[in-house]
Amino acid sequence: MSKIINNQKGVSYWAIIIVMAFFVIALIVAFWPQDMTSGDNSTPTYIRLLSNAKNKAVEISDKAKIEKWIVDEGLNQYGDPADTLYAGGTPLFDEATGQTLDKYDYILRNHPDRPWNK
Repeated sequence: MSKIINNQKGVSYWAIIIVMAFFVIALIVAFWPQDMTSGDNSTPTYIRLLSNAKNKAVEISDKAKIEKWIVDEGLNQYGDPADTLYAGGTPLFDEATGQTLDKYDYILRNHPDRPWNK
């Protein structure tokens, strides 16, 4: 009764069933709606995921441009003149609120004209 049923090549049918189950679960997870609060539930999940990936690629491209601009202009790592000193050692930490800014958010805030695109 406890004999494992094998096909002609010796592969257990249970192994095939388990692999197929994992595949189905992976598909469900991949296409499950990621953000139900976005307001645009008419857009298929895979379209939203592709759009997010495209936005990340643009973001990475902008970060690379910022880093090149910093090196080319001889600025410090925060996009300010190289001899700039900061209270607390970094402009990213707000001691009053205890919050830390992202480096690129700080640079974008201080350089709204985006000189790295020129």
